[in-house]
Amino acid sequence: MESAGPTSSLNFQAVKRGALAAGSIAAPMAIIMLIVGRQRDLDGSSLLLLFFGIILAGFGYGGYVAARDIDATPLMHAALAALACYAVIQGLGVMRRLVVGDDIGWIGVVARALLASTFGMVGGFWAMIRQRNDR
Repeated sequence: MESAGPTSSLNFQAVKRGALAAGSIAAPMAIIMLIVGRQRDLDGSSLLLLFFGIILAGFGYGGYVAARDIDATPLMHAALAALACYAVIQGLGVMRRLVVGDDIGWIGVVARALLASTFGMVGGFWAMIRQRNDR
């Protein structure tokens, strides 16, 4: 018995476009958050929530960009685009922490990866709705 697989292959160009779109918002905001965090303690600050919200919106936008031209598996493409963007940003952050000697909370890294892909799928869902309304 054959298992049912995806009806189309992965469109790497769409994932790349989505990851770059997400990165255009999330990466600068992560850098700003890092700079401001060094100047003042952001624990419990509403600025931390604002920065994090903008980063998550960037992942959603990247998911939208990845999914808007995909018919068969838009949510998969959206989640992968946001996750790819997160992996690059977080990978650089992990390398910085290793060089500086800071601790790395691996559970937080994984939890934020799941959050990034979820927001990417929210953007992908938005693209699906727009596709249906345009038809």
